[in-house]
Amino acid sequence: MIQHSLLAQIAAQYNFDQANQIMALPQSKALSRYWMTLELSLPLSRIFNGQECQYACSYQQAEEYYKYNLKSQQVAPCEKRAASKADLKLVTSDTTSWFEFHTLHQEELESTKERNKLYEDVKRIKALRSVLPNDNILLFIGLWGRFSGEDMQHFQPLDNHHQCAYVLDSGLTGSGQISRLCQMKKGGTERFLLAAF
Repeated sequence: MIQHSLLAQIAAQYNFDQANQIMALPQSKALSRYWMTLELSLPLSRIFNGQECQYACSYQQAEEYYKYNLKSQQVAPCEKRAASKADLKLVTSDTTSWFEFHTLHQEELESTKERNKLYEDVKRIKALRSVLPNDNILLFIGLWGRFSGEDMQHFQPLDNHHQCAYVLDSGLTGSGQISRLCQMKKGGTERFLLAAF
């Protein structure tokens, strides 16, 4: 399922008012990733017709577990206790879908450390996709703030001429609500945006 259609289905099922309220709280930053995992698990389960929903699951295929190595940027088989974990796993009769969540406030884009955390998540997702090609592996990024044209350069590692990332803007409705990440609406009021990679 491509990210654009998935975001459209989430927009049809989920009311983003609560997301805007929670992400606006400065004290929610530390827990926002966990909140997003729980909050979006129900609509995602409905969209994928999930028969089984699990949290903090080790990446595996049959009896083989996988770990992403940060230094080599490769995925290798490992013991269960050492395996990389997805925030959410949905199993249907014909496929397994893995989801990871990341949150980022607009002011954190100025921090090289915070940007690198996001870029490492992207590298891990890409590496895991190559090892588990029959599974859906997606990264959701919850963004909060008012983004400028200068901020868009920080999203180029996710959205460029080699790969696409899409974003759902909770401040918009209709056909303009979903766009390429680097083409999101600039300025406006602070709001929650949900990007899918």
